[in-house]
Amino acid sequence: MIEEILPAAVATAETFTDPADAMLFPREAAIVERASDKRRREFTAGRECARIALGKLGIAPVPILIGERGAPQWPPGIVGSLDVISLPAERARLAALAGERPAVCWDRLLFSAKESVYKAWFPLTGRWLGFEDADVTISPDGTFTARLRTGLTGLTEPAEAQPPPASFAGRWLADGGLMLTAIAVPRR
Repeated sequence: MIEEILPAAVATAETFTDPADAMLFPREAAIVERASDKRRREFTAGRECARIALGKLGIAPVPILIGERGAPQWPPGIVGSLDVISLPAERARLAALAGERPAVCWDRLLFSAKESVYKAWFPLTGRWLGFEDADVTISPDGTFTARLRTGLTGLTEPAEAQPPPASFAGRWLADGGLMLTAIAVPRR
């Protein structure tokens, strides 16, 4: 769908399954050789989409390695993104919200809410949190909740530290061309 809103000079590709014939270059395979099977499949599908999009721009297949903070290293003169920030259940809920209030950019609001979750999570844990680790439910009343993936909430270091919350509650506002999300974490 993203190609419907981007200029013709931008190439896109997407998949919602694991492409059966997708292959990695040896240097790409080395990046995920110790990763879980799920992560290897995601990485491979992302690289396959990147090569399809690059092909639409007339660029031959090349390895898409990772740079600082995991950012993809594109060929010279190319800028791009491989991120998918929403879970299937979140996309379904956004579609329902779009029918209810079409003036709100629900996908951007979801991105902002997930960023708020990360900004609340990281100071409590000192650990990275991926977009897939929080399932956000946005309510049209200006609130949202984020349930964290099980397994994340059992992390505690040092021994006296309190475990992080299993969920966060936040608020959102879309007004005057701006979109805001916030989570206030009570003092522990």
